[in-house]
Amino acid sequence: MRFFILPGLAVVLTVFSTLNAQTVREPIALPDAVRMALENNLEVQIQRSEWLANDSRVWIAWGAFDPAFTYTATRESSVTEQNTREFISTGGVAGQGRLFEENNFRLGASMEGRTLLGTRYGVSLRADRLDNTLNQNPRASLYYPEHFSSLGFEVRQPLWKDFGTAANLAEVRIARATKNISKMEWQRQIIQAVATVLVNYYEMQFGFENIRVKQAAVEADRRLLEQNVRREQLGFLSPLDVRQAGVAVSGDEEELLVATNQFMESQFKLKRVILREREAVGGRTFEPVGVLKPKPIPVLNREAFIATAFERRLDYAQTGEEIKREDVRYRYAKNQAAPRVDIVGTYGTQGLESTYGKSFDETFNGPSDVWTLGVQVSIPFTNMQGRAQLATVRQLKMQAELRRKQVELTIVLDVDTALSRVETNRQRVETSRQSMRLAQEAVRIANRQFEVGKMSSFDVLEQRRKLYNAQTRELESIASLNVSLVQLSQAKGTLLDELGIRVEESTPKSPALVWPWTR
Repeated sequence: MRFFILPGLAVVLTVFSTLNAQTVREPIALPDAVRMALENNLEVQIQRSEWLANDSRVWIAWGAFDPAFTYTATRESSVTEQNTREFISTGGVAGQGRLFEENNFRLGASMEGRTLLGTRYGVSLRADRLDNTLNQNPRASLYYPEHFSSLGFEVRQPLWKDFGTAANLAEVRIARATKNISKMEWQRQIIQAVATVLVNYYEMQFGFENIRVKQAAVEADRRLLEQNVRREQLGFLSPLDVRQAGVAVSGDEEELLVATNQFMESQFKLKRVILREREAVGGRTFEPVGVLKPKPIPVLNREAFIATAFERRLDYAQTGEEIKREDVRYRYAKNQAAPRVDIVGTYGTQGLESTYGKSFDETFNGPSDVWTLGVQVSIPFTNMQGRAQLATVRQLKMQAELRRKQVELTIVLDVDTALSRVETNRQRVETSRQSMRLAQEAVRIANRQFEVGKMSSFDVLEQRRKLYNAQTRELESIASLNVSLVQLSQAKGTLLDELGIRVEESTPKSPALVWPWTR
């Protein structure tokens, strides 16, 4: 008897030490697990950060239309020795040793920018104070020092390449579409995290309750073993019956170890989704709250589910944004492949006086002005780059359209697969329950027969094994049914709505996840 009892006791102690040594057993309800995933899941946080970055990229694209203001202040000082030509060109005016000296102070301000139609504009204002050897001579200069100011305007309007909002807003529209795609990907990560929590939680519930089933099997087999040992000592049973009962105990202990390992693996999967810091992983063992029960099965309507999926699935909506983005790129590439034809116009005035104020007055009111108006045409000889870019973008647009068709096929197959799994697992629950009821009745009959000596202990063990296996199959079928219902909700794109979770956001900087569940 000791030969069989001690190994079994060692196995049970090993199982409980695996669950309890240096760990805190922490009950966790399903809503709490979902909440922790929404708050801590790293994949969700990473994708939210990507959405935030893409929101900033939209403003980067708008920055191309932000006018740029430039201010300069320069002090110049130089002394140069004049050659004969320079000496004559300045009227023979120079300092000692034919040295030409300059001490100038220059101020400048300009603003330039671009409009949504592609118009490039620039405004510049200059004010210079000129002090040199030439204007120091009263015979050669009207003013000493000279104050020179000027005001200039320049406008360049594309008529073909770079004309219109299709070309100039392309980067903004591409960035906006990319932002929308990353937002949908963030929401998809939320859905995936919630679905993973649900699946792992149902698996953990199955593992936790299956451990109880296997423990009950070990305890029942151990009691039968003790009874067989006593009966062998009294001469009512053969040693074979004792050995068979001992084998049954060992087999059930092995199944208990397997069930424990399955439970721990479901723990690790759940922790991966709901925990954020590595320090929070060790020393905690989560235990599910509540009994594993089958979820209600909705009315299975394939056509309605597929229609809902096309309306609600985010991967399908993403393909629409991708097509929109590639269409923007195609129109931009088509514009860039055209020749450049620009109208260029300039206008400027200037003034020269003895003070800054007088020079500015002459600049704005004086008679001196100059303007130009012309057309600038630039045609690439082969336009190889433009044509190649257009061909590349055309293929990318085709790829986006093909991906949309691929997602359409995936959606239909996802719904069909989920419906098939729900129906299969529904039938499994019914048949496993029927099997368990029959196995329970068979065990009751076997126990009565064994008590009156009409059945061997081996046959009793066999009937009990069938009962415990039926209990495991029932638990597994319920967990599988619940998992398949989660997959069906995912396939329809309605998982968050069914759980009462909604995403509220105005910008990526202030999103909010709202769920109604409480402990």
